Amino acid sequence: MVRVALSDFIDEHRDELVNRCREKVGKRSTAPTDSEINHGVPLFLSQLCEELRHGPSKIHEIRAQGAIIEIHRRVKIESPTSERNAL
Repeated sequence: MVRVALSDFIDEHRDELVNRCREKVGKRSTAPTDSEINHGVPLFLSQLCEELRHGPSKIHEIRAQGAIIEIHRRVKIESPTSERNAL
């Protein structure tokens, strides 16, 4: 059995991974934005490979936190008035 690092596997099969994700996103009931299609998965794979090769860095931790905040902002998950009143 040949052992391959995950980052090498991702690099080798990157186009196929991205295309499969695009196909799945295309089947959603809501149309994805151009940004989601062209940047979401490719950016994630790039950041994942960077982390796998070099270990975690503060800049990536900050970006991840920013991405999570942005996702929450876009989804706008809010419970009824209880959370609004807490702010």
